[in-house]
Amino acid sequence: MKSSYLYLHGLRFHYLQWNTEDGGQPVVLLHDISSNARIWEPAARLLAQAGFSLSAPDLRGHGLTDKPESGYNFDWFTRDLIALLDAWDYERPVLVGHSWGALLALEYASHFTFGPRAPRGLVLIDGGLSQLAAGPGTPEAATWERTAERLAPPYMNGMKLTEFLGYIRQTSHGWEPDEETLPLILSNFEILEEGDSEDSNGASPDSSEVIYPRLSVAHYMELVRALWEYKTYDKFSRVSCPVLMIPARPPGDITPDLAEQIRRKEKGVAEARKRIKDLRVEWMIDTSHHVPLQRPGELARLITEFVQSL
Repeated sequence: MKSSYLYLHGLRFHYLQWNTEDGGQPVVLLHDISSNARIWEPAARLLAQAGFSLSAPDLRGHGLTDKPESGYNFDWFTRDLIALLDAWDYERPVLVGHSWGALLALEYASHFTFGPRAPRGLVLIDGGLSQLAAGPGTPEAATWERTAERLAPPYMNGMKLTEFLGYIRQTSHGWEPDEETLPLILSNFEILEEGDSEDSNGASPDSSEVIYPRLSVAHYMELVRALWEYKTYDKFSRVSCPVLMIPARPPGDITPDLAEQIRRKEKGVAEARKRIKDLRVEWMIDTSHHVPLQRPGELARLITEFVQSL
C-alpha cells in the first residue's frame, strides 16, 4: 500500500494506492461522510490480488486531506474527483462508492457517459439508491428540518474514547469492530489525552483519551443538505455504464426507523431497475452499514466478479 499526496484546486489531497504499477483495470474507492480512505484497506488488499489498480482518496474535509471552509457539495466533490482521475492518468475507471461516496460515483457517471472519462462500471454500496426528498407524496417527516434533526451527528468533540466505542456497538446492529477494523474507524478522529487542548482552569490533564472528528459538524451538515436535495432517481436515467448495487439489510429486530430505511432502499432498487439499462443487485443480508469493514471478503468477491464481467 502506498500513501501519498497531491495538490489540486489549492488543496492537499491525501490518497492510498495498491498495485498501481501493473497496469490493471483502474478502480477508485470513494468513502462515506465522516470517513476516509482507510476503510477500504481490508477489501483493497483482496482486490489488488485480482490485479486491479486501486486508488482511494480522502475527500475534501476528510481524513488527512485539507479542510477548506467551502466546497461541501456535489459540484466541488465532482471537480475534485475529475482532477484526481486526471492526475492518476486513469481512463475508463470503475468507481466504487460507499453510502455518500456512492452518490458521488453516481453523480460523476451522470456527467460522463462516453469517452475516456466515462466509468466502465459503478459499484454502489449501501448508498446511491434512494433519495430523501422524493418530491410529491413525500411524507412530512422528510422535510429538511426533520431530516436535519434525524441525521445530525452526535456531538463528539472531546467525547471519551470509551464512550465512543460504546456508541459504535449500539449503532452497528450487533457488529463489533475487531483489532484490525477498530484502528480504521478511529482514523476518522484525532485522539488526544484529555486536557491536551487549552484548559482555562490550568488543571493537569488526566490520562483519559478523547476524540475530535476530522470532519466538522458544520461541513457534515452541508453534505447532509446536499444529500437531502439530491435527485437520485433522475441520475439513474443518465448512467450509461453497468451498475452493481449492494444494499445492506441489518440483522436482529427492525425498528421503525430501520424499516423506513429498508423501504427506501427497496424503492430505490425498483426505480433503478426501471431506469438503468444494465443493473445487478446483491443484497448484503445481516449486515450493518459498515459493509467495507464488516464484509470485506464478500464485498471484494462481488466487486471482482462484476469488474471481470465488464
